[in-house]
Formats: sequence, structure tokens, C-alpha cells
Amino acid sequence: MDCNNRWVPPGKPVQEALELFRQMQTSCVKPDEYTMVSILTACAHLGALELGQWIKTYIDKNKIKNDTFVRNALIDMYFKCGNAEKALKVFDAMLHRDKFTWTAMIVGLATNGHGREALGMFSRMVESLVTPDQITFIGVLCACTHSGMVDEREKVFC
Repeated sequence: MDCNNRWVPPGKPVQEALELFRQMQTSCVKPDEYTMVSILTACAHLGALELGQWIKTYIDKNKIKNDTFVRNALIDMYFKCGNAEKALKVFDAMLHRDKFTWTAMIVGLATNGHGREALGMFSRMVESLVTPDQITFIGVLCACTHSGMVDEREKVFC
């Protein structure tokens, strides 16, 4: 259920992505936002919270475009590293939220034991007129199942 895995180059191990980033730094090649998304996704796969936080600081310090794609990757990384509070801070600071933003929040909250909050996020998504997709509904189902909310599950899916 990784909403951001499309940004990791297919067939490339996450360690290789991190090594390429290190090589870019030593070669004075400035990475762009797409590189940062790949690196944040690698951090998420490794559960490397400290490195992910360092990357966030690097993005801010080097004024790399911090668009919706980068922020979605940050949200995903924070949740996969178990830091729901930081993910919520990124989400709250976003002016533009797309389907992937909302889905990352719903799935992240659900998988981190915040089922009720995930359902609340789903309600906010629908109220914001953002259309959920199959992954969003899997996140909602996961939230209901892991939190024992059978009645809520039936309201959403029946």
C-alpha cells in the first residue's frame, strides 16, 4: 500500500538510490525535487527516520522545490518510520492536497493504529470533493479492521 513507490526507479535497490544521491553531492550536482522524492521513498522503505529528517532539512536549506509530490513523499516517509505527528504537521501545512496526499494520510494513520483519525481524514477528503480510489478504500478498510470498527466499515462499504 505504498502510495509513493512509483518514484523509486524500477529494479533499483533503495541502497543504490541513496548511493547515487551521495555521488551527486560529491560531484556538486544539485538534485531536483524528483531526486528528493526518490530519496525520501528510499528512506521510507528502510525506516530511516533520521536520514529522512536530514533530507527534509537539505530540501529546505537548498531551496529545492517543495511541491505536493515532495510533501506526499515526506508524509509517507514519516508514517513508515512511525512518526505520525510529523506526517500530520506536513499535511496541515499543505495548501494543495491531491488524492495521493489524502490516501497517504488515511493509509498512514490506519497502519499506525489511528483508525478513528483515518476515518475522520476520509470524511474530510470526501468533503473536500477529492475522489477516493481503490487504495483509499483499502486504507479505510484497514482502519476499520485494525480498530474493530465493524459498524463504521459497513457504513462506508454498504
